[in-house]
Amino acid sequence: MSDDSTRLYIADWLGVIVVDLHDNSAHEVDPGEHNTFCGIDGLYLYKNCLIGVQSTGTYRVVRWFLSMDGRQVGAAKILEKGTPLVSSPTTGAIRGSEFYYMANTNIENYDDGKIVDPAKLEPVHIAVVSLE
Repeated sequence: MSDDSTRLYIADWLGVIVVDLHDNSAHEVDPGEHNTFCGIDGLYLYKNCLIGVQSTGTYRVVRWFLSMDGRQVGAAKILEKGTPLVSSPTTGAIRGSEFYYMANTNIENYDDGKIVDPAKLEPVHIAVVSLE
C-alpha cells in the first residue's frame, strides 16, 4: 500500500482522479454504488479517507472511506447536510480530527465579478464537524 504522501487527489465538477506520484499514473476514483463525487468544492485527505464539500443538490460534507490502493470508495458517511446555517459551503481545513469550512460564502449574491445586492451580504460563518 502507498501511504497518503504518495498520492494526489484532484476533484473536478464530475469526479475525483488519483495520481500516483511514484509513476505519475492517473486513475479515476470509483465512488461506489449510491455515491457520487459530483460537485466537490473542497477536497481533503484524512486517514485514507477523502473529505469533501459538495455543492450540488443539498449541500453536504461527506467522508469517503478509500480502499487500500486509494482507487475506490468502500463506504461513505455524511458529516453535515441541511443545517440551517449552511447555505453555500465551500473550502475548509482540517485541524486535528475536526474539519472547519466556510458554511455560507454569499456566492449566490455575486455575479460577473460584482456583488449583486450589498444589503443581502451576511458575515461568513465557519462550521466545524468531527472526523472521528
